[in-house]
Amino acid sequence: MKTIVIWHNTKKNTYYWKYVSNIIPRYTTGYVNSYGHKVILVIDLYKDILHKPTFKKKVLSRLIGFLQHIYNKL
Repeated sequence: MKTIVIWHNTKKNTYYWKYVSNIIPRYTTGYVNSYGHKVILVIDLYKDILHKPTFKKKVLSRLIGFLQHIYNKL
């Protein structure tokens, strides 16, 4: 699992990011390490950026959106 973890250094009030490649995810939002740095955001590269929905999911979501739009006009 490849993730980008965004940290907040509470003592200096700065933000930084770290690229992490782990099999087991160990960082979650709100996690505070021994230095007092807090995890603000965890981005899973495959799921959030590289993964594309299938053609079937695209068609179904557009059809549902279209039907909801027609229903809201009634």
